[in-house]
This record gives sequence, C-alpha cells and structure tokens, in this order.
Amino acid sequence: MSAQKLLCLSALGNPEPLYRSTRHNAGVIMLRMLKNEFCPDAVLKTSNVSPHIQYCHEPRLNLLMLFNKSQFMNLSGHAMIPVWRKLPHDALHVVLHDELNIPIGNVQLRKPGTSFRGHNGLRDMIKMKGDDKFHKLGIGIDRPNSRDPRIVADYVLANFTKGEMETLQYDSFQKAVEHVRKLLPH
Repeated sequence: MSAQKLLCLSALGNPEPLYRSTRHNAGVIMLRMLKNEFCPDAVLKTSNVSPHIQYCHEPRLNLLMLFNKSQFMNLSGHAMIPVWRKLPHDALHVVLHDELNIPIGNVQLRKPGTSFRGHNGLRDMIKMKGDDKFHKLGIGIDRPNSRDPRIVADYVLANFTKGEMETLQYDSFQKAVEHVRKLLPH
C-alpha cells in the first residue's frame, strides 16, 4: 500500500487584522472556515521556513493548511513557495484566492496550467515557483461595474457587507467543502 499524498491548501490574502474582512482576503476567510471543518482542534503554528506563514496539519487526513499572516497579496509567492519546497514533491497544492470573475456564493476549482486571470497573488506564486502546476480554488467576490483599475482596487480592498459574508459562510463554504472532500487522499 502506498502512502497517502499530502493535500496542501494555501490561502492568499493581505496581512490581518487590517485586511481581515476584505474581499481580497476571501481565500484566507475560506481557509479559516475549512480549518474549522476539517481540523478544528489544530493549533496554528508559525513556519520556521517562512515567518509570514502559519500552518496546521491534520495527520489523519494528510491535510496541511498554510495561511499567509503578514505578507501582502502581491508577494504571496515569496512567503509560500519556500514552504512548498520543503514539502513532499508529490504534494497536491491548492491555492485559495478571491476571484472577480465569479459571482459571490460560487466557488471554482481550476486545474494546474489554467490562467491566473490577472490575479497578482497567483502571478507571484507562479513567478516564484517557476511554473503553474497547482490547482486554483477561486472564491467568487463579484466584480464592480467599472474596469477602472482604481475602482477595482478599492472594491477588492473593501470589507464584505454583512449579506456577502453570510453568502460566503453558507453558499461558498459548502461548495468549497465539497471540492476539498473530493481532493482529500483516500
């Protein structure tokens, strides 16, 4: 019998607590919810490889979760990739991130090699890793009506409304759980 492959979930976001409830931190918000579902008793520890990363490991599920606690979104790869390099080479990596192209309440799992859709956090991950051989789990946040970069930046850096947060907690969360269950080693 072969050993189970490690599933590593990594969340992209900006430093908390300042950006804790922003749309740009949808990946971190979702990973926090997934932690409560899959390993509620696990304590977050700071990585000795990257001080920007906190992690928890659930050995029973062979599940590792990496949280970017202090690095800005555009430097996500600088924080995450050094930790990834210390993991087994066959680990299955899934990056949770906010996704403007998906309505709030929806979640989309995309395979390795798919577009980063202009997402600067994913761009930095790809740059630092040297390839895009990881899954992307986009957490829908909707898109403002304007394509003006300043308006989009203001939109993603704004806090979720109470209604949006409820949609994230109920609709998006259930969909993300389904994706993670399918990816967990059996």
